Amino acid sequence: MSGDYNVLRVTGVNGCYGFYALGENKTTGVTKLYHVEVQAPEKGTAFPQAPIKGIVSETQTNNGCNGEVTDTTRGNQTTNEITFDLTYADDFNYIQELKGNFLDKKVTDSIVSSGTFLDGSDFVKVVGTNGTRAVSPFQDDLDFKWFFDRLGRLIDPTTDDGTGQPILKINNIVTGVNNRPCFAVEYLYAKSTNSKEGGIYPFCLVSGIPTLNEGASAAYNTKTASVMAYSERKVVDSKIIDALTDPDTMSTSATDALYKLDVDYLIEVSGGGTPTVAGSAGDTAVVIDSDDGTVTLFLRDSTDWINTPVTSNVAAGCVVRATTYATALDGTGGAAEITFASIKTASTSNGNGVAVDWFTDTSGSGATTYLLAVREWNTTNKDWENYAG
Repeated sequence: MSGDYNVLRVTGVNGCYGFYALGENKTTGVTKLYHVEVQAPEKGTAFPQAPIKGIVSETQTNNGCNGEVTDTTRGNQTTNEITFDLTYADDFNYIQELKGNFLDKKVTDSIVSSGTFLDGSDFVKVVGTNGTRAVSPFQDDLDFKWFFDRLGRLIDPTTDDGTGQPILKINNIVTGVNNRPCFAVEYLYAKSTNSKEGGIYPFCLVSGIPTLNEGASAAYNTKTASVMAYSERKVVDSKIIDALTDPDTMSTSATDALYKLDVDYLIEVSGGGTPTVAGSAGDTAVVIDSDDGTVTLFLRDSTDWINTPVTSNVAAGCVVRATTYATALDGTGGAAEITFASIKTASTSNGNGVAVDWFTDTSGSGATTYLLAVREWNTTNKDWENYAG
């Protein structure tokens, strides 16, 4: 290990944090993104800030015949172990009326333990942000890994890409725990009255069962989970369900690869096609052909969606977010709800990239869908609801 690293303490006074899990509905077979915002207690949680790959390598000292040091030899790259004790308030707002003792009644515990919970009357099994589905028969490296792929890549702290940005490399740390479904931890804190900053750890596991602290004062009625993160913090300036930090821009001249798109319209329709929904100059749309999952990007000019074709490509791991989804080219058939799509096959020209299918258990009653719905835990109703922002 390369030693100590800086941490940021987030408490109920200066911030908040929450969990994300991909959950497969055991009735429909469709996977959705589940989010729970937990109450940060007074003492809060200290979040590590360092990258996993260390800057300093191991070294070996070499000596000459007279015993003097002649030089050193660089050895293996060091790594930081990213661990933290996640503390959150334990209250009745997270209890479900579950039958039997094989399920925990706390939604939070079910998520961090990669367990099962209820969405309405349907059982939902946590499947991993790392692409692991611990359901018989066991599977890993599945397509839904692409949603968190870019956020989960490892920073190379020794160099940059020539523009001042760090180089991101395939995460070969999380592959060592692909026998367990991971979840994500996200936090935000207030830098000033009008400014927030935070981070997200896409691949997390807990060691053991979260423990309940029934002590006095700040420790009263809190849960503590020992978390191991297999991805370093990536900076966010809002919850990812509310906005993508530093999204990419569609181009009508460059053939650049896009990784993050916050669009005005996300449309899934048989046969694909050009949007006919009324829009304004500068509006963006992503159309997914529900027959084969191919993805086409559109940028509206002052009169139409097609006059100036988009030349950008979607990269593997590209995430598309929209505040409204539709099932018809005129923008109807959907709802004003936060919805995502994720790309598993990069495009070589606009229109031939392929999205992830969220119908992950084909024995279910559902059907193929390339749209990832977001479910938010409502602490008042004590149930899940579609997230509208």
